[in-house]
Amino acid sequence: MQNPFTVENMTTALGNIMASKGANRTSSVLNATHKYIRFEPMTDDDVITLENRGYELSDVPYDQDIQFLGDWYHDPSLPLTNNISLYCCSNRRSAAGKN
Repeated sequence: MQNPFTVENMTTALGNIMASKGANRTSSVLNATHKYIRFEPMTDDDVITLENRGYELSDVPYDQDIQFLGDWYHDPSLPLTNNISLYCCSNRRSAAGKN
């Protein structure tokens, strides 16, 4: 599934809408407002730290089309021995300051 929220996809969508209305899109520039982050916490304490820093975490990536809900999602690009990944979308300014 292609991520519909990339700047490229949003720019294409805006261009399509403006073209359908007969408007010129040259003056419209889209910039990213949020950053998509994947964490790989090693311990429960790592997860608690992320939550305490205000991240709203999901155990399912936003760009995946989940056909069947189960107990957990595991990124197929990672070995099964890895811990689960956690995902969030954060304001670009606030994400830069969180370490």
